[in-house]
Amino acid sequence: MKYESEWYADEGLSKWNEVDELFEEEKQQQKALIEAGLDKLGITEPYQRDFAMKKVDEAHEHVKSNWQLEKEERIKPSLWWKKVAQAQTQNSTANTEANTPKLSNLSADGKAWFIHPVAMIDYFNVIKTRTTFDEKYIPEDNEVYINVIVPSHRGLEGPLIVFDRSEIYFKTHALCLGTNTNRTKASGDGDTPTGRTKTTYYPNRHKGEWSFGNYGFIELIGDSGEFLTATKNGRDGIGIHSGHTSGYYRKSLEDLGNLMNTHGCIRVYNEAMKELGALYTRLKSEGKTIYCYIEDYVGDIKDVYEYYGLAPDPKDTVRKGRVKTQ
Repeated sequence: MKYESEWYADEGLSKWNEVDELFEEEKQQQKALIEAGLDKLGITEPYQRDFAMKKVDEAHEHVKSNWQLEKEERIKPSLWWKKVAQAQTQNSTANTEANTPKLSNLSADGKAWFIHPVAMIDYFNVIKTRTTFDEKYIPEDNEVYINVIVPSHRGLEGPLIVFDRSEIYFKTHALCLGTNTNRTKASGDGDTPTGRTKTTYYPNRHKGEWSFGNYGFIELIGDSGEFLTATKNGRDGIGIHSGHTSGYYRKSLEDLGNLMNTHGCIRVYNEAMKELGALYTRLKSEGKTIYCYIEDYVGDIKDVYEYYGLAPDPKDTVRKGRVKTQ
């Protein structure tokens, strides 16, 4: 940005004198506010209103007087730019000694280029590249990740985050608790395996079933880690879905309880699945490749919630047992 330095001004201080006009504007604004206040208080006597206006004028004159002193005693002595620029012109040819430093090339009109750090950052549009929580995967330009981070013990829910390289699209809660801890056994119904998966969304699969809800099923096929091992072992039928909640088995799909465990799928609330399904459909229509990546977190899962700015599910409690139904 190029503009006139605050250390430069003409002899008449014209740019600083422009401030004088603002005092009158401010005085009139203050008077208008005071008059409105007097009206509200029901003060109508002329002598009372005149007294209030007189006090505003006195205060205004005091401020103006201080401002004139400010210009004469502080601003004028600080205007060094013009003197240095003139001295630079006079000495530029006279100074011939090699060891004598030359004056900087100050402009005669007081204008110079300035760098604004915040504006520079905005200009270059610096964007943080997003990764999975463990930083193992960085989305390519046309990729989106459904990153599910859950406690390694699986007794609590964890965040489900949908994102690409630069943007988080969706955040919700997810449970990856199966009927046992064997994650890779075929037909074992164990906890959801960790690792990356390919995904396919089937909006009508299991639609209306108590265990799956009304918003379809995102099928997961192993691509790395435990999930790839499980897929190679013949474990299938794992996906993301919603359904009835704890305490409302085959009674309601209204998200009244907390998330129930499954036979190894990732369970989310019904309202969340509705949004997730719609988002998945939109992103696929834009040509995105969508992966799911499940990871264990060995610390306090609240740290992960805090990292993503997502409040923990207030209904969530540690599940001490595993039920065989889903």
